[in-house]
Formats: sequence, structure tokens, C-alpha cells
Amino acid sequence: MRTTTHADRRDRLRRLLRKTGADGLLVTHPANVTYLTGFTGDSSYLLLTPCDAMMVSDGRYTQQLAEECPDLDTEIRRPGVELLPTVVKAVAAAKVGTLAIEADSMTELGDQLPHLVIASTSYLVEELREVKDRDEIAQICTAIDLAERAFAVVRAGLRPERSEMEIAAELEYQIRLFGGRGCSFTPIVGVGPRGALPHAR
Repeated sequence: MRTTTHADRRDRLRRLLRKTGADGLLVTHPANVTYLTGFTGDSSYLLLTPCDAMMVSDGRYTQQLAEECPDLDTEIRRPGVELLPTVVKAVAAAKVGTLAIEADSMTELGDQLPHLVIASTSYLVEELREVKDRDEIAQICTAIDLAERAFAVVRAGLRPERSEMEIAAELEYQIRLFGGRGCSFTPIVGVGPRGALPHAR
């Protein structure tokens, strides 16, 4: 996905951020970080200000950050240093006075930054994610194609002696063979009376 797509998303988020009165937002929910940056690792936050964006992460992801989001500044915590003190350092360097946080995924930052005004927000990024852009629609279409192709292979190989677990494993295997990363949730296979169970295991 093009980095310009992520930059556009961050610009749209900045417009929402202005309405909160905050001059910085700490994005901590992993799915939201990926949506705004393209970064697919974990244990990393995005600090967004009106003019800049910075990833706060650790040394395991230095190369991955350079590859997946080369347009972003980084604050890499040293070995043995916790993530929150590194966040505190990044926020101080950005000269943020009122920091918005994602209240649903971050709760303990206020004690670390007593000199800051903390503004709790909910669903700012999720509001953007509700409307799919061109790249997301293309990814959804690709996922549908992979799932349909994988299901066609599995359906052609259905036999009475195959177990539900075997069929579920085969479906995920075929998705990966066709180029997918895996299933978005555990495949649900119900045979016979268990077919009436919408979340059969």
C-alpha cells in the first residue's frame, strides 16, 4: 500500500483532532496504528501532532519501520527501557500541551505526564475506518477472491470420512497457498446436527 494513503489518513485524523482542542494524539490501538502508518508489528504507538507523526517503538522493529513506514520519524526505546517512559520523552520533545489519548486502549499515561492536560477520546480513528478508501476496497476484493478460490478447492475434496477439524485446517491452508496471510477468524465447520450451530467448534 502506498505511504501516501497512510499520510492522507493521518491528515484526515488531524482534522478530527482539531475539533477536540488537543494538539497531539497518542494512537495506541494496534489496528489503528497499522491503519495510519502501514506498520504491522506490535508494541508500538503513533504520536500525531498537527505537523508531524512519530512512531514510538523498540529496536526489534528498526528495519521493519524503515521498510513499512519510511516517511515517519521514530523514537526507539533502548533495551531495558519500558515503552511508557519513551512515550513521555517523545511527547515532551514534541512540545505537546494537551494530549488526546485513545481511552479504550490507554489508561495509565496520565500518572506519567502530570504536567500535561490529558484529553480522553473514543473512536476517532474508527470513525475514519468506517468509510473504506480505494486501497481498502481493493484489499477486500482480493480477500474475497482468495476465499472463494480456497473454498472451491475444499468443496471439491469433501468426503464423508473427513472431520470438521480437517476441513477447517484445509480451508486455511488453501487460503495461504493462494497468497493469503490466513483467516480473519477461526474457520467454522459444522456437519450434520452441528450444522445448526452458527459458531460450532
